[in-house]
Amino acid sequence: MLLEGKCAVVYGAGGAIGAAVAKSFAAEGAHVALAGRSLERLEQVMAEIVQDGGRAEVAPVDAHDEQDVADHLHRLLAGTGRLDVSFNAVGLSYVIGEPLIEARVDDFATSVQAAMRTHFVTATAAGRQMASAGRLWARLDSNQGPRDYEPAFARASWESRE
Repeated sequence: MLLEGKCAVVYGAGGAIGAAVAKSFAAEGAHVALAGRSLERLEQVMAEIVQDGGRAEVAPVDAHDEQDVADHLHRLLAGTGRLDVSFNAVGLSYVIGEPLIEARVDDFATSVQAAMRTHFVTATAAGRQMASAGRLWARLDSNQGPRDYEPAFARASWESRE
């Protein structure tokens, strides 16, 4: 199995994409930490993973809050001793509330900023933990720029400095 003995955290694990990713990680042998704001939905996903023979745990986490994410990772590492994968599937939580063609740019920017914030918060927190453990870490995305090798958004990546 590809992720046997690894620990993966999935933020937004209560949503459709996050749940699917978490189940895939578990099917590949990872211990999966399901993080999100909807505890009831996270527990449903955990039950499905466990029913299929996987290992998972649940934690309510606000992935927009730096301290909440850092505290969660601290607790996770205290229990598992490692963090190998961090995946953020948190959706847009700010609703503009009107058709896009009638929206103000500031309202649109608010939703984009919230989405970028959660990805930055979770990626940097995980990166710090992985770097301190000497593990190779990189954030990969599927957003393509003008050419296949140019990402559309700036992204942070770290490598262990051994």
